[in-house]
Amino acid sequence: MKSLITVQSLLSVLIIAGFLSVTSDLAAAPENERFEKNEIKTLIMGINSENEGLRKSAIFLAGKYQIKEAVDALVDRMSETGNRQELYLISVALYKIGSFEGLSAVWKAASRNNDSYTKELLLAVYERYQLDISEGYAIK
Repeated sequence: MKSLITVQSLLSVLIIAGFLSVTSDLAAAPENERFEKNEIKTLIMGINSENEGLRKSAIFLAGKYQIKEAVDALVDRMSETGNRQELYLISVALYKIGSFEGLSAVWKAASRNNDSYTKELLLAVYERYQLDISEGYAIK
């Protein structure tokens, strides 16, 4: 039973690492689109929303469009939530934004999380960021 969990954990980490390497090369990220202050404010309101679907969509969009102004809201949300999916979504958004402060929060969330699967997901994102730094792709 224990070896089955280890195999599942290893496969999960490999899948996440593959996903991150394919979907977000920070060096080749497209130039940010222009957003109005009200649009960014609305996105941050979505990140803080009670509505789970709206919140997850806002988190995804903050990462997709690399909205640096959303980092504080994402970090705050990460410290508030215990939802595995939401933690992973926030960590990927922070990775795509390339925020050192945000990725430090990912590491802290991983170190205080008791669920081994969630911890591995978060550490995989953080380790990918560290690899990008060492290869000169990420913002330091």
